[in-house]
Amino acid sequence: MRRSFIDRLLLPAILGLTTVLAALVLWQRLLTEQRANIQAATKAQTLFVKNKMESELNARILLLNRLAGVGKLVSCQVMKTRNPMRRC
Repeated sequence: MRRSFIDRLLLPAILGLTTVLAALVLWQRLLTEQRANIQAATKAQTLFVKNKMESELNARILLLNRLAGVGKLVSCQVMKTRNPMRRC
């Protein structure tokens, strides 16, 4: 009688619980790996956006500096036409 109880109920229950536990462990590992992949992709994208914004801002700053130099030159030439003795 004791042998049949183990064969009919206890062994399948242990096997089922072991299977469920293994599935939960694998699922947790999958979630952890997925989270790490998402974080790495997010970090790569933020770095790309940061570098792109810096590049565009540097290009605009360079253009504005050049325009400021041209503006100073034009302003100096206008002043010289009004007052030829003025130095720039």
